[in-house]
Amino acid sequence: LCRSTEDRNKLRDALEAAGIETRPVISGNLVRQPATRDLEYRVSGSLAGADAIMDRGIYWGTDPLMTDEQVDHVVRVVSQALAP
Repeated sequence: LCRSTEDRNKLRDALEAAGIETRPVISGNLVRQPATRDLEYRVSGSLAGADAIMDRGIYWGTDPLMTDEQVDHVVRVVSQALAP
């Protein structure tokens, strides 16, 4: 979970440019998903936490068979992308 949507987008772009696949966290706020548009449901509260996950969350590829070199590559890209 990044500090802002802008940070998430910057990280996503850096990872993708370095050949590391990313995905948004799509399980965030289900109320904002098009699939719920025609469903009847009740919302309790602001759903701020779900919005934060949806707006600032990101997944990137990992695998238990990654080499140390591959892990170092991901760490390097993330560190550089989020450096002040």
